[in-house]
Amino acid sequence: MFNSFISRQDTVVTINGTSRVSGGETGDIVNIDTVTTLTQPPGQALTLVLPAITNDPQRAYIRTLDELDNKAVFQSPISTALLDADMDDAQRTALEAAIAANEAQWEQIQVMASSIQVTKIDLGANDQELKFFLHKTLQPDESGIYTISFIAPFSNLTPANGFEMSLVIILPHGARPVGDPEVSNPTGGPLPELRSSGDRVGRHIFEYYMRQDPIFTVRYTY
Repeated sequence: MFNSFISRQDTVVTINGTSRVSGGETGDIVNIDTVTTLTQPPGQALTLVLPAITNDPQRAYIRTLDELDNKAVFQSPISTALLDADMDDAQRTALEAAIAANEAQWEQIQVMASSIQVTKIDLGANDQELKFFLHKTLQPDESGIYTISFIAPFSNLTPANGFEMSLVIILPHGARPVGDPEVSNPTGGPLPELRSSGDRVGRHIFEYYMRQDPIFTVRYTY
């Protein structure tokens, strides 16, 4: 039984403005590099089963097998007893609207997860690091905005106590972010801390610290 734990995970998202180069690519190139460090090597060679990205270049989406295989049915966060309680119409309407919004978000996440394809990664007996690489071309929408959604790859292992993650997002030279990255967490856990955001030598850089792997959606334009 493989019982190693993840001690930390570091991800760098670099987007290169190849669409700005005359005679070059029509879109921008995004590279996502992640290193996952284990507390100890597995002790024997094994194969991890993980989902691969979808074929949609705008959705560079990576997730774990347990998320892919999650067939759970939505459960309302509000108990039936509470909804049956004596409350005025305004309170009941507000609660029902909140439940509907929660269910809609849950179903959207399920649809995203269902489109993931499974892949395998071989891990040697003495390997203590897993390295993930993603390379995609981004195309702008009709308004000139580039969008990419992703999750830092999180293998089907268990985080150790004190587990940490870092994420750096580097936009292309001359690109302007369309707001801060949107962050959502399907598991309802804490969201990451935005430690810094600003222009560095002509490139906007976001730096995050976190203990879980939420979905990031990054938008930018020129």
